[in-house]
Amino acid sequence: MKTAFVTLKAKDQESADALQASLFTLQRLSVNEPGIIAYEIFRSEDEPLQFNVRESWKNAAAFEQHCNTPHLEKFVSDTKGWLTEPFSAQMLTEVTERPAGTSNAAIIQGLYDAVNNKNLDYIQNLGADFSEWLDVPFNYTTTGKNAIIDPWVSWFGIFPDATCEVKSLTAFGNTVIAQGIGRGTHKGDFHSPAGLLKPSGVAMQVNFCDVYVLKDGCILRADSYFDFYGLLKQLAPEKM
Repeated sequence: MKTAFVTLKAKDQESADALQASLFTLQRLSVNEPGIIAYEIFRSEDEPLQFNVRESWKNAAAFEQHCNTPHLEKFVSDTKGWLTEPFSAQMLTEVTERPAGTSNAAIIQGLYDAVNNKNLDYIQNLGADFSEWLDVPFNYTTTGKNAIIDPWVSWFGIFPDATCEVKSLTAFGNTVIAQGIGRGTHKGDFHSPAGLLKPSGVAMQVNFCDVYVLKDGCILRADSYFDFYGLLKQLAPEKM
């Protein structure tokens, strides 16, 4: 989910009235967009010339699509003369509390559930400054707060309908090992160890084994193994 909190300050009462009418028009058009979750307009009780909008979208792509719509571009153009300064948008991340005592196994099972449901917020919240993710077939490591979300965003770009079926998941203290089958349809460019694989439209499945070390409810280290050559045989057999 992608949420923005927008602040708009009108110059005077006449501008505030025009701004409010324009906000209502923008709201009516925005709620018809496919990625919308909520679009709410507020007026400050302490500052009657100030408006706030809280808008939530299913994902970053839906929010970006909204930002490029003709009705938003018209709103931006129309409001330039009504505002004391250009309006600002603060991006918000939902904060969720894991139940006390949530096990490491449950956290990692939640990761795969989030992959299947495309819940990017859950995946991103598993990252921290100390996180590392190693894609073993690529011999490529990502680090930092986005170390967990970035590999999955890249994978979804190649296989938008990607899912993971967990066959076994075992925890040993802070270490969790998950084995299963990944599935998805090849619809994006795949910059693989065998070179660029253009979209083939092939519905693939691949065996994987991921090893995680957790710290304070986040992923300290992830080593992701999958059968790249089995995958290559499905997507581009001519390269074998």
